[in-house]
Amino acid sequence: MKLIGLQLKNFRRYKSIKFDLSQNLHMIVGFNDIGKSTILEALDIFFNGNSALNKITINDLNIVAKDNDDYNIEITCVFSLDENEKVVIDSQYEIAPKDEYLLNENGNIEITKEYNTHNKTIKPSVYLNCYLPDCIDEDILTKKQSELKKIFEQECGKQQIVDDRRINSNLRKAIYAKRLEQNKDSTYSKKRIDTSSILNDKEFYTNLEKLLPDYYLFKADRENNTSDDEVQNPLSLAVKDVLSSQEVKEKLQEIEDIVNVRINEINGAIIEQMQKFSSRIGNKLKANTTTNWVKAINNDINDANNIPINKKGSGIRRLLLLSYLMVDAKRKSFLNKKKNIIYAIEEPETALHPDLQKRFIKELYSMAYNHDYSRGDEIPTNGDELTNYKILLTTHTPNYIAFATQEEVIYLSEDTNGEISELTGDIEKDRIKNEMGLLPNPNYGFVIFVEGDSDVSFMRNIGKIPELKAIFDIEKSNVDLIAVRGSNLLKSIEKDFYKDLPVVQFHLYDGDCPKYKKFVQEEINNGKHSIWYGFTTQRKEIEYFIPPRLIDITLGTNLCAHVDRYENENFNLINYLLQAEVSVPPLCGIKKAKNPETALKNYLNKTVLRTVDKKMLEEFGVFDEIKSWFEKMKELENNLKNE
Repeated sequence: MKLIGLQLKNFRRYKSIKFDLSQNLHMIVGFNDIGKSTILEALDIFFNGNSALNKITINDLNIVAKDNDDYNIEITCVFSLDENEKVVIDSQYEIAPKDEYLLNENGNIEITKEYNTHNKTIKPSVYLNCYLPDCIDEDILTKKQSELKKIFEQECGKQQIVDDRRINSNLRKAIYAKRLEQNKDSTYSKKRIDTSSILNDKEFYTNLEKLLPDYYLFKADRENNTSDDEVQNPLSLAVKDVLSSQEVKEKLQEIEDIVNVRINEINGAIIEQMQKFSSRIGNKLKANTTTNWVKAINNDINDANNIPINKKGSGIRRLLLLSYLMVDAKRKSFLNKKKNIIYAIEEPETALHPDLQKRFIKELYSMAYNHDYSRGDEIPTNGDELTNYKILLTTHTPNYIAFATQEEVIYLSEDTNGEISELTGDIEKDRIKNEMGLLPNPNYGFVIFVEGDSDVSFMRNIGKIPELKAIFDIEKSNVDLIAVRGSNLLKSIEKDFYKDLPVVQFHLYDGDCPKYKKFVQEEINNGKHSIWYGFTTQRKEIEYFIPPRLIDITLGTNLCAHVDRYENENFNLINYLLQAEVSVPPLCGIKKAKNPETALKNYLNKTVLRTVDKKMLEEFGVFDEIKSWFEKMKELENNLKNE
């Protein structure tokens, strides 16, 4: 199960709000004290209960709700289900939640935890928000077997054939089917069902909870406590953790017992000698032996100069602490057989140099989208064993926002009445830019604009070909590749971000779009800027530059036999590949993606193209055009030096 949504009601400053968390990585931005950390802490309470860093109290109740005598806080999480995920009920029987009408209207598991803050002890009541046909009363989901059998016999007849009547789920399915048959025009509605009685199984939610992701919250203010030994030396945590395992405890106890026997022999002899010197003093002495294995073991990671890394500055120590906590979280989740892990990190940029911030966010993205069909990653052979990460960040740095797609950003804003909401669309882009100062790094000397993420992957892969890299190296530190994601953003980027900066602009867009050709001709290649230039490809799209032989080898297709159709306006390369009847795992997985067209483009440009070389491009007849792009980039770089 993967977390894809969050709803808060009466929790702190949020009276009622919903968040889409369907992306693998989300950045939560907004002014201080607007509720960014509240989102992460609400999730911590939902997933970790009594182990949460901040326990829920009456002080968490929204003040408006309290004034209206509404003392209930609700935290609702929405989860998507893998195709084969099932829940154990009745101690051993597995059911698919869909078959029992346990899903919401979108086919997801929706769990609400309600906290009555008026009670002295605040414990959650846990509910499933289900979408049921009106002909199926939610009470049927709580009936005992004797009651179900009675309903079954009344509505289906004693002679109705059903698999094993001792299994409640089989009885319910038969009743569902009969009622739906008799009420074909039945409407559906949302109903809330208490999990403590659902399916007549008190352990239902305990078993469902085993499928939920593990959630780990890393708070920013932990580093502010200078007396915290874990901050002074994060590696001491590793020592404590290892020493706390049962296996090590038992072995250390054996050593301790041997040492105590030997030390007591010596202590006994010392006391006996003291008694000879002075019975008054010696008779009052007794041995007292204690062991502190943590202090006995010094654990450091040293740099090249043999200086312990925990002696570095606060930024490095915090990064080291975070690294340990993430490793420890993964280990615990592995032991718990959890495949889905959520890392929630407050202000990871704290005390980090901008270059280290950039590397850090790239690593988080790599974790979040590791082996993701939609990003075009290579499909692993051991996919069932992979750990899936979701990363949630709060941040104040525009450097991080520059890495994110619009769907990944949760921008919080407050209106004049103090209500907090999430801004979306063009309003969000403008507000982020104005309030956070979202500008490109002026250290960039060269910016390559392409259409989408798959085009970025294409450029990075062909940029590694030695013959092209020798002309212009796009991996240099002063070169940035930006996916503008559509012609509607082209002018805004050119106008708002780069107009007054001494930055080379190289634009590359698909040749099948008249808007792009016009933009390149009128706005870029108009002779006004010696360090601006743009191309539209001679072929339809960037994917038409990928040698078909590479695609056939990877996907098991027969594209080489259809190369002559590339010039046909009606031929769509991506649709052809998606409709190909092949059983190669990558293509099968891509077809199941939420947006298979985008996923396939990403896969072709990021993974398939990874082994391309000059000879393949020459054989396919596209090398000279690609070479001209790199030659123009080199020319623009020289123009910049001469300005």
